[in-house]
Amino acid sequence: MASIKFANTYSTAGLDVDKLPKLQEAIKAYTTKLNKLADQLDTTKNTEWNAVVRNAIKGANAEASAKSYITSICTECRNQIKLLTSLSTALSKLEAKYKKHDTSCTDIVYQPIGPVGPSEPIYVAYKPIIYLYPEEETKLEVTVGRPEELLSTYPKYNNGWKVTAHPNGDLYDESGNYYYSLFWDGKDETVENFEEGFVVEGEKASEFLREKLEYIGLNGKETNEFINYWFPILKVNKYNLIRFRQTEEVNEYMPLNISKTPDTLIRVLMDFKGLDEKVEIKPQELTSTERKGFVVVEWGGRNLGK
Repeated sequence: MASIKFANTYSTAGLDVDKLPKLQEAIKAYTTKLNKLADQLDTTKNTEWNAVVRNAIKGANAEASAKSYITSICTECRNQIKLLTSLSTALSKLEAKYKKHDTSCTDIVYQPIGPVGPSEPIYVAYKPIIYLYPEEETKLEVTVGRPEELLSTYPKYNNGWKVTAHPNGDLYDESGNYYYSLFWDGKDETVENFEEGFVVEGEKASEFLREKLEYIGLNGKETNEFINYWFPILKVNKYNLIRFRQTEEVNEYMPLNISKTPDTLIRVLMDFKGLDEKVEIKPQELTSTERKGFVVVEWGGRNLGK
């Protein structure tokens, strides 16, 4: 999803999006070396080093001192590993944070929001994008039911979007500018509901999302874009508690109005929380929708923290 302008956003903030993965690779490689060194020096694990300590130094006190010295080196290695691991995690979270507010498209103005009270955070539906697939080239007007909740849009939301949509999903505004989707994000204080859902390991989130999204009805492109955006955010958590809000629930939160009624409407917002430990939860029963006729698809998500 990162484009040249997105990379420039990092640079403007004193970051280089291209260097973050390389730095994480370097951290991982150095951590591996430190682990190997610590294991080599650990006299409780390594019989060779035990022999070296015993044979090279005579006397109980000297041997104890040698072991203590080697142990101190091991401890320092382990401490460095913890620091590097923490740094790597911080980098992943930082990258994910920036990707939440992808400003690669011009005219997107991100409005950061914080708590409106001492313990009353505002949650955000991030990155909902709308795909339009009419059966023939069609002029459409698209509006949302609560425009006052919008935080950023692309193209700019001027009392709605007016576009000419093509069967392959290509969109053109009245000035002839091309888009492949309509983007928005907005305040979303819908009461969270995790009476059912899924618990997914961070590193396995991409496979999970592909399975569930394809079942719901997203096509390959839509699924890939969803995963490209959300997987870097999900993978930093050991586990994720996930629940999907589908069309009916999303309509309640943010009604969607289209000048021509679609034959197929698929809307999905993923609510999730990061978890340190696995929990048991009743599996969510998802609705699968067959795509036919004029198809409209929308996806997004809401990070509810930990």
